[in-house]
Amino acid sequence: MDVVKLLPDSVANQIAAGEVVQRPASVVKELMENSVDAGATLVKVIIRAAGRQSIRVIDNGCGMSESDARLAFEKHATSKIRCAEDLFEIHTMGFRGEALPSIAAVAQVEVLTRRAGDRLGVAINIEGSEVKRQESAECEVGTVFTVSNLFYNTPVKRKFLKSDETEIKNIIQEFQRVALAHRNVSFMLYNGDDIAINVSEESFKQRIIQLFGRNRKTFGQDLIPIETDTTIVKIEGFVGRPESAGKSVPQYFLVNNRYIAHPYFRRAVIQAYERMIASDAVPMFFINLTVDPSTIDVNIHPTKTEVKFENEREIYSMIVVAIRNALGKFNISPSLEFSNEGNDFEIPVFHNGNTSSVPSMPKVNFDQSYNPFKTVDVHEKPDTRNWESMFEGLHRQSSAPIEQTLDIKVKNELGESIWYKNRWLCVALHSGLAVIDVPRALYRIEYDNIISSDCRLHGQGVIFEEILEFSDEDECIFTEISEDLREVGFSFEQFAPRMYRVIEEPVLNAGRIDAVDFINQMIAGMKCGEIDIHRELRLQMADRMALRVSQNVKPIFDKIEREELIAKLFSSSNPNNDPAGRQIVKMIEL
Repeated sequence: MDVVKLLPDSVANQIAAGEVVQRPASVVKELMENSVDAGATLVKVIIRAAGRQSIRVIDNGCGMSESDARLAFEKHATSKIRCAEDLFEIHTMGFRGEALPSIAAVAQVEVLTRRAGDRLGVAINIEGSEVKRQESAECEVGTVFTVSNLFYNTPVKRKFLKSDETEIKNIIQEFQRVALAHRNVSFMLYNGDDIAINVSEESFKQRIIQLFGRNRKTFGQDLIPIETDTTIVKIEGFVGRPESAGKSVPQYFLVNNRYIAHPYFRRAVIQAYERMIASDAVPMFFINLTVDPSTIDVNIHPTKTEVKFENEREIYSMIVVAIRNALGKFNISPSLEFSNEGNDFEIPVFHNGNTSSVPSMPKVNFDQSYNPFKTVDVHEKPDTRNWESMFEGLHRQSSAPIEQTLDIKVKNELGESIWYKNRWLCVALHSGLAVIDVPRALYRIEYDNIISSDCRLHGQGVIFEEILEFSDEDECIFTEISEDLREVGFSFEQFAPRMYRVIEEPVLNAGRIDAVDFINQMIAGMKCGEIDIHRELRLQMADRMALRVSQNVKPIFDKIEREELIAKLFSSSNPNNDPAGRQIVKMIEL
């Protein structure tokens, strides 16, 4: 007896729907993308009961003819592909076809559509892949899709839907992804009769703010533009300032204006923020990559969110460089103003409409007893006898915040504009006080100094013998990076096939890391293509050297030394955070 049989189309479509239509958010995504491809400039999405009851998508696109509307629900129907080569030249999203049979297989679907040149449109009703009604109808130009009772004929799928709150969250996420990629289209999302999101045609930055910064007035100030254009890829978009990083922040990659999830490129973004943010934080980013469609493969997953790139390693490096350049160029930090001179001015005001009042010429005040030839001891120490009492309670071990323990009267009673106590430098600004954590500031300054220097670091003999043993592949990589390892202070001796003895390690290492583990990590990074080994080794050693300097802070009583430290900090690559991502400067409004 034969046991292999062809499945009915209705059953085959239900199986296919399991890959494409996983939840109500999947329907929203597919229908929104269809509307975009139809040339719509306005797309409305209306959901009821978190999409379980109905999902309606209304657009003002080009609409469909009666035959196209009917054929769009047939299996393998599409408006884009005529031959296999067309798979690698697709620039659009969906356009009435690929997902519609899957949606119609597990829901009750009604489509109402009309083209601009047609007097009447067409209405089609389909349930479980079966056409129930098809007739002419009066309607507006464009298309209205209504998907009701999702998974009504597959109760197991419906049973595993999450709570309404979770499903709405997923719908909003898909809505945001499509809306972010198509800023030339206005989108509206209704939850029942209430409008949840309304975004109009705007610039990319404004679209980001509309979607993700509605409840944050300063959200736009955290966005730093990035842009680079090469023969391989064009990178454009925005990344967040280091201080905006957190455990849950928006992260979006677009490729040719299509949302993708790409963990490998996400690691490139995180690498660009290395030692600028806390280890448990991640940066936000909104990055669009424009590439030749023939160099990517978007057909490795039914939802099209996973993409293979022909030049992944090259693009990885370009993302890192583009973000680091942007962070360096647009670094925003508090400005230290030590004087009001030349900064503040007043415009004369005519009171009570009296135009006869003429402003007088400004006068310059100067010290007539000043002697420019008087000898001054530049090393003279300022009088520090009275200021210490004003900082009582401002200690490292104090459990109260700095804002609570700092006496606000300090600014008015002291003649100097910079004060030092324990590990803190307090600097008077127009807007209040900037409190600087000195060890962290030194950590940042010394780290940048070492990174900018290209000198060879010294090594010292190891106390306990450490042995490296490699596979054939790892030994090839080790040979490739051995010179870079020597530049940062390592030295080796081969004593057997694929076995090496560590003779010297960096002076500044001082047992802080296990040399064998450290080198194996570098080799693993090279195998994954994730790191620039020369730079990574110098970063690791710079971190250890700078950390040691910052742990041996001595009191800074000399005013000139204080000003020099502040000047170096605010000319560093990131005055806001030390290499470990911790905050350096705290502003206190007075």
